[in-house]
Amino acid sequence: KSTSETWQRYCRNGRIDIAETNNDWPAILAEVIGLMCLCDWNISSVATKLGTSSSQLVKLLKKLMERS
Repeated sequence: KSTSETWQRYCRNGRIDIAETNNDWPAILAEVIGLMCLCDWNISSVATKLGTSSSQLVKLLKKLMERS
């Protein structure tokens, strides 16, 4: 896989499990948003590349929006 070690630490069996208060939260978001840009904001493509589901990514991004 081409995902970072940090990503692999928090995404196991397709499930993303990281708290917004975790020190790795910004790195996880940067990886997701970077891939979103490369994939023309296609969540399905990004989910496939990251080894997770579209719904898991939406939940992660929703956490980001709720903090804003």
